[in-house]
Amino acid sequence: MPIIDNRIIEALRRQQLVTEYIIYPFSDITDYQIKLTNVPSFSKNDVSVIANKKILPHWVESKGNVWTKIPKLIKNTSLKIYTLTGNAAVSDAGSGTNTFPLFDDFEDGIQTSWTDKLGTWSETGGIRKQTNTTAQSQKYSYKTLTGLSEYIVHVKFYIPTAFGNGGGGVLLEDGVTISNGALYDNVNPTTNVNILQDIVAWGTKGSTGITMTTGVWYHIEGYRGSASQKVRAWNLSASIPNWQATATFVSQANTRVGLYGGYNNEIWFDDFYVRKYAATEPIIKKVRTLNKSLLLKELMR
Repeated sequence: MPIIDNRIIEALRRQQLVTEYIIYPFSDITDYQIKLTNVPSFSKNDVSVIANKKILPHWVESKGNVWTKIPKLIKNTSLKIYTLTGNAAVSDAGSGTNTFPLFDDFEDGIQTSWTDKLGTWSETGGIRKQTNTTAQSQKYSYKTLTGLSEYIVHVKFYIPTAFGNGGGGVLLEDGVTISNGALYDNVNPTTNVNILQDIVAWGTKGSTGITMTTGVWYHIEGYRGSASQKVRAWNLSASIPNWQATATFVSQANTRVGLYGGYNNEIWFDDFYVRKYAATEPIIKKVRTLNKSLLLKELMR
């Protein structure tokens, strides 16, 4: 008889709903982050995630939206994942640190893991802010990423009052003469998101075409590979779009990733993370809701 992890037994005991998802990958991937949507949770944090008879690391981005890290996906081989939810008394938002290679939701008020290059940075109330509005390039704050040659950097960002003259988003690489990123740019063209090729060539690689407004939160993501980068941005209430602009580069100087803090404006950040990249994202399909006894039978096989 198979031995079931005690943590699964505890999750089955305290939760009420079981939802089955099927993941279908198009390449072999290890330690890959996927997002499960429409998870039927009663509260934001009443979630456990199971696959291959193991509890998986997870992080709840928002109610019904859960990121999890899968140890191994095999090309063209489907994988069943189960979420256990339904107990509003449970308070377990998981761990973004255990789910992503780099993560910060800015809830702890601690900035020591960040290196700031220019600007005035603070962290309070679950938000990281760059508040220096003096005109200055390269106001960014970074972490060093190791072990990945291809990755996606994500953050939510918000312009509270005025766009100024551009520059706010994610840092994908920091170098002596180049500083690549994905950011909004109020100069070329007005209030659109662009790829930053270097510290003086704002928006030279094209715009995503999304026009932004102050007082609204947006997602922004940048992909960085060995010789290329991509960018996309979207409103929090919109669906994630395809990559909206691309650029190619000769080489990758380093893997410093982080936050671009604006040129002459204030900018706020939330939910920073780095995740693995797959050229073709796995298909994720929500299959059914089943009772706990059926899941237990599945786990006992």
